[in-house]
Amino acid sequence: MPSDTFSSINSIIERDKTDTPYKYSLLQSVIECCQEYPQYASLNQQTRRIHIPTGLCVAKWLIYYYPFFLPGTFIAMKKGERNGNRQITFRPLFQEVCQYYEKHGGLSVFYDELVSGSVSEEIRDTLAKLISQIRYTITDNPMRHLGYSQTGKEYSVFSLEKKPAAIKKSDTLSLQLLIERCGSFSISSELYSVFRELGGFIIGSGCIAQKWMEFLQRQNTDSGITDGELMERFSMYPVSERNVSDAAKVFHEMIRTGKCSCVWSGRKLDGSTLAIDHLLPFAVWRCNDLWNLIPSDTKVNLRKSDSIPDPQFLQERKKEILECWDLMYTTYPERFQREIMVGLLGGVFMDNWKKRAFERLCETARYLIGTRGYTDWRN
Repeated sequence: MPSDTFSSINSIIERDKTDTPYKYSLLQSVIECCQEYPQYASLNQQTRRIHIPTGLCVAKWLIYYYPFFLPGTFIAMKKGERNGNRQITFRPLFQEVCQYYEKHGGLSVFYDELVSGSVSEEIRDTLAKLISQIRYTITDNPMRHLGYSQTGKEYSVFSLEKKPAAIKKSDTLSLQLLIERCGSFSISSELYSVFRELGGFIIGSGCIAQKWMEFLQRQNTDSGITDGELMERFSMYPVSERNVSDAAKVFHEMIRTGKCSCVWSGRKLDGSTLAIDHLLPFAVWRCNDLWNLIPSDTKVNLRKSDSIPDPQFLQERKKEILECWDLMYTTYPERFQREIMVGLLGGVFMDNWKKRAFERLCETARYLIGTRGYTDWRN
């Protein structure tokens, strides 16, 4: 990868002026999308640019900013905002969404309902407007200005590609809808490679996350907000216990009928030896989708810990994994299909879905081990 690509990224982080944290949240969201959703990245052969759905970034911003708009303490996002001046555009709607969800389970319930397409009608219209405002903010602000310090041109790093489509009253809000309706943007294939392979270093403590924290600290001096509180809000992430508990119900029913075995070892399980394991560890992939949850022996699960299953070992246990998928699909057909479409299939549920999804699972494991450097594991 060219050294000037790294130089360009560093220059953007250090030199591009900003009076909001938008450039930091944009870079972080794009990097995470490149790493977590490669199935949605498509190469234009003529321009050699990678096209990515903007809705994936919108979904990330909903996670990032939710903790900063919780009822109670006011956390400024730009200079003068604390005094009621120059308020960021999506604050009022986001505060309304936060007020609603803090009474109904918080961030995890909010994101789980969005992913599953089960947003309550009570907050649905407000959330739809918020999604549209965030989409517009992303494309008209940081995407427009990022890189200007180097080129003197707008949209010099990001190019807007597919135009967004309106979210209709009849639409069910979901992650898939964001992917389909929020349009798309493109970045150079060189930048995509850097983000995918080395993005974790870029958003580490020395770069984007740290700069974002420092920015908020400056905007909230003498406000009574501690660095610890800011860091706590940074670390909030939606963790859906519902998905895990629903999978557990299926596995416990299998135990009752004497048909539950460890996917990794084949050992028969009972109530004392059952552990709910993640094919791709939650600490690495942050995914509680049904396709990622399998029954495992507690001792095997402890040995595996946060390691990544070796792709060859996945092939050896393919029959057991696919049987687990079939069971989840039979028990929760709509939800399983929706989750595996987004998580592994790139938005399309085809007749040979198991073959393609398993290939993507192995590709992801290979990427995490070979490119990201996580420890591989086989029982």
